[in-house]
Amino acid sequence: MQGSRVCCTLQETVNQTVIMPRLNEAQRNDAIGRLEAGETRSDVAMFFNVPPSTISRLWERYQQHGSTRDLPRSGRPRVTTAAQDRYIRLQHLSQRTTTAASTASTIPGHRRISDQTMRNRERFAQNCVQEVDRFGRGSVMVGATISHNAKTSLLQVRGNLTAKRYVEEILRPHVVPIMANANAVFQQDNARPHTARIIMAYLVNNNVNVLPWPSRSTDLKPIEHLSDELDRRVRRRHAQPQTLQQVTAALTALLATIPLHHPSLGVT
Repeated sequence: MQGSRVCCTLQETVNQTVIMPRLNEAQRNDAIGRLEAGETRSDVAMFFNVPPSTISRLWERYQQHGSTRDLPRSGRPRVTTAAQDRYIRLQHLSQRTTTAASTASTIPGHRRISDQTMRNRERFAQNCVQEVDRFGRGSVMVGATISHNAKTSLLQVRGNLTAKRYVEEILRPHVVPIMANANAVFQQDNARPHTARIIMAYLVNNNVNVLPWPSRSTDLKPIEHLSDELDRRVRRRHAQPQTLQQVTAALTALLATIPLHHPSLGVT
């Protein structure tokens, strides 16, 4: 049976919102001059590419107020009174941990006050301002390999660790030499760069036996004990590292001081 080919055409509909230009003060005065010179409102609207209703409102405003400037607006009515504003500030000055929602529910009055209104009222009180530096932190990625009778030095991984980099920077120079001289099984987690096809093929070609590791396993790997011990020792230092370079240097130095058969490593 000869098959038939079905061709489907995808039709895309693009919705565009046409934003009419707003007349500046010079254009408004020019429009009034054209109207006074006898041009029709439609012709003036077409010249400035605006709706005829814009020219009509502009002419009516000029006839009533003698000016083409925007009239002052009252804006959104204020929700809270002066007494309520004082109450909000006093509440948050005396109880710094009070949330805006809880304070809004206790304000006297029958009108509902939003959380954003609460934050607007208290934002200028110095005691209610907490400065946060969103860009003052960082992280370093480090790794090491341990076995029953060997331990590698600390390796810093810069940037994203891909499968190719995992082979070139970790497996080939550090893991394979250790595994070649020991009758052991290699253990690693299921991170994406660790389980890629090229990784598994490389390990098989180099006679590295990999221990199957189930997903969401609750068992801790021995390397996790080493990571925990390093974290404890860094936090116990009198002078805490202040930069990422100092963090890496501290981890490298501390790893060298941990004996291979330290009880915290879980390697016996």
